[in-house]
Order: sequence, then structure tokens, then C-alpha cells
Amino acid sequence: MLFFLVNKSTSKLIEMDHLSIFKSFELFFKDEKDWIINYQVLFNSVGFYNDALLELRANYDYHKTDKYSRKKKIGEELKTLMDESSRLLNRYRQELNDTYLAYPFAEVINEFVPKYYEYLQKYQDTKEETDFDDLSQNLLYDFLTKCMAIKKEIGFDNFGIEEIVTQVSSIRKEIWLLKNDCIYFATNNEERHAMLFANESKSLIKLKELKTSLDQKIKLLEK
Repeated sequence: MLFFLVNKSTSKLIEMDHLSIFKSFELFFKDEKDWIINYQVLFNSVGFYNDALLELRANYDYHKTDKYSRKKKIGEELKTLMDESSRLLNRYRQELNDTYLAYPFAEVINEFVPKYYEYLQKYQDTKEETDFDDLSQNLLYDFLTKCMAIKKEIGFDNFGIEEIVTQVSSIRKEIWLLKNDCIYFATNNEERHAMLFANESKSLIKLKELKTSLDQKIKLLEK
């Protein structure tokens, strides 16, 4: 929120009448040799920071919206996956009768669906946001590992397990991409923030010096 507040301050200065500010600057600093240069530095720096802060805000808003949209899509795909997994389990039951749970893929699906809903319930109970990365690294990964091991032994069947495996792999990829995009956004913003607002930033140092000079002039007027 800090950069939003700063952005309002810089925007106010940029929107002010430049000629009036120039004349005021001249009145207070005309006895200093570099007052015109300092005036130019002030406006160039403020303009630069204002544009940078607007860019940061736009990036933040886009990332927030994009992240929400992608997480919503993943949630919907997981729901579809569970519905189709349940239908596949019913098909196994119909085709294989009472012995269906002895069939390896049916056994895996029979464990997979309840575990997913147990996972959701855990987060509902704690009122925490669903951790898709944890879901991907554990439940989805375990499911794929078991299915691929069974495939090596008996191959995929014609009931639909291959489609379920493909969906799980696709969802894991989406979760991985979302996680890495979030990491990139956070890292990039930290670097940008450090470059703009680090104490050793030359532009920031110069702005602070100008602010100190302005504060001193204002104090003299108040006496």
C-alpha cells in the first residue's frame, strides 16, 4: 500500500502549475548556483518515480486479477476431475461387479477421490486458502505415481483412466506455472523496489537532499 500513497503525493506535484513552482523555486533558491539544475532534478525525479509507481501499481493489479482468475480455473478443473473420477469408478463397478476394487486402477481412484475431499475439508476447517502447490506435490503426484506404476504392469484400460491421468498432469502443470509466475513477480518487484527506494539510490538521495533544503526554507518562512 505504501507505493499507492506515495503515488498520490507525486501525482499532486506533477499536476500543479509548473510555472508557479518554478517561480517559487527561483524565489527561495536564486542565490544558490545550481538552483535551476536542482529544479530540473526535482521534476525529472518526481516524474520518474511517479511513472515507476504507476507501473508497479498496474503490475500489482494485473497480477492480483490474473492470479485469482487462474486459481479459480484450477479449482473448477479439480471439481471436474473429481466428477469424472467418480463416474469412472462407477463404470468400474458396473463392468467388474463386486470385484471392482481388486482392479488396480479402480483401487487408486477409490482412494483418490475421498482423499481430495478430505484435503478440502482440512482447509475449510482451518479457514485457510487452499494450497494448490501442496495438493500438487502430494495428492496429485502420488496419484500419478501409482497410475504410472500400474500402467507399466498392465497398460491403460479402455474405461477412461488415461484421460484422468492426462487431466491430473495438466492441472499439475498449471499449478507449477502459477507458482513460478508468482515467484517471478515477487522477485521482480523486490528488485524494482530495491532499485527505486534503496537508501543508496542516487535519485532518492538527491530527492532527500532537495526535500531537506525545502524544509529549511519553509521553517525560515515560519519564523
